[in-house]
Amino acid sequence: MYSSLSIKNFRGIESLQLEDTRRINLIVGRNNAGKSTVLESLFLLGSAANTAAALSIALLRDPEASKADRLWRTFFHNADPGTPIEVEGQWNDQPRRLKISAIKAEPGSASADPKVPSAARVATISDSFTIGGLALVLSNGDGVQSEGTIKIPPGSHNMASTSGSNGPDTGILPTTLVSARGWTSMPDIARQFSDLAKIKQEDSVVEALRSIDTRISRLDVLSDGGSAAVYADIGLDSLLPLSAAGEGLMRLLIMAVAFAGIRGGVLLVDEIDNGLHHSVMDKLWTFLDQQCERFNVQMFATTHSDEMLRSALRSLSGESKRPGLFRIDVRNGRHVATSYDAEAIAGVLESNFEVRS
Repeated sequence: MYSSLSIKNFRGIESLQLEDTRRINLIVGRNNAGKSTVLESLFLLGSAANTAAALSIALLRDPEASKADRLWRTFFHNADPGTPIEVEGQWNDQPRRLKISAIKAEPGSASADPKVPSAARVATISDSFTIGGLALVLSNGDGVQSEGTIKIPPGSHNMASTSGSNGPDTGILPTTLVSARGWTSMPDIARQFSDLAKIKQEDSVVEALRSIDTRISRLDVLSDGGSAAVYADIGLDSLLPLSAAGEGLMRLLIMAVAFAGIRGGVLLVDEIDNGLHHSVMDKLWTFLDQQCERFNVQMFATTHSDEMLRSALRSLSGESKRPGLFRIDVRNGRHVATSYDAEAIAGVLESNFEVRS
């Protein structure tokens, strides 16, 4: 497990440290305090120098981006690509260090936009730092290093033309990020559910979903127009696709099926309270605690909900299960993470603690 995390020059965070993280960790704070950035940094650190991970993170924030400078500039603190991003974590007492540097676009690589009428086209050559790609380097405690680069060819308007290179998948740590902005494709979810079914763990998923909809008796993976999908039996004459279910049920399904694929790794959930009624929260934390133990998974989750926070602190009681609780604030322009020990958590439960204040 990660016992600490350090972030430098990533998005809005110039510098931030989390210490004494635990099996399950909750991150709270105001909007735009950097909670999602913490999860993204852990995802990038787990993916080592895998360029596809960096691309997926960038597109989560800006899915319409097609130019390298627009895509990558917001990765860097104060939009300054001259200062590399550094993320470091202590994983099982061994350091993992990821450095992400901007690659300057080739001089004169700018091209006229073919969609703009010829009379209005403008071409410019400048010595300013226009980002053409990223270079990623991961080093770990064993002295093993992996590297990767990713570029968008000049003049491209299609992300499918992105080019990248990676060395061996050295140091990759199984990590899943459940974004607040959407979810994994249904075929991927169906594959993950099938992986759980192979080890006879599918009943745990059904049990979790029943905390939201008690009508669900079983789940099946069926072909849906040539691609696989998860269907639920709720006692009707036909099975129903879970993709048509509410947001809370889908997000819980994604969390539940993720565990088999990240055994010994990390689960990251942004805004874990999305779509969930307060009545199911205690059962949710009990389920997540059991799955984290069963699959040896560490979890980090953000929340804006006082009810979700209090539910977690009630359900995960006792020193062995006590979650890590971190509040991120911005003070005088700098990010600060405040951690809460057992005594402080007891105070949170007794007071009118406000996660956004």
